[in-house]
Amino acid sequence: MNVAVQGDIGIDWAVLELQVAPNITAFTNTITPVADALVRAGVNAGLNFGSASTLTVKEDASADNDRKAYLRWDLGGWRGRFIRPRCV
Repeated sequence: MNVAVQGDIGIDWAVLELQVAPNITAFTNTITPVADALVRAGVNAGLNFGSASTLTVKEDASADNDRKAYLRWDLGGWRGRFIRPRCV
């Protein structure tokens, strides 16, 4: 920085600090679930939904309408790696 001063001029100095972030390579891995399940509560609790083609989730005041879905992934090959789940 060049500063030219004439006469009775005072200068306050400021420090400009630059920090450069490292270049991070971003990547996405897709892991397919190895199992899924749909369960219902109330009068539907004893039913088997194994052939259902969709997973439905619903929170309701009536237990007969409650539905929950579960997914399971095999992460055995991912031990020691950073995994951040993301729902899309």
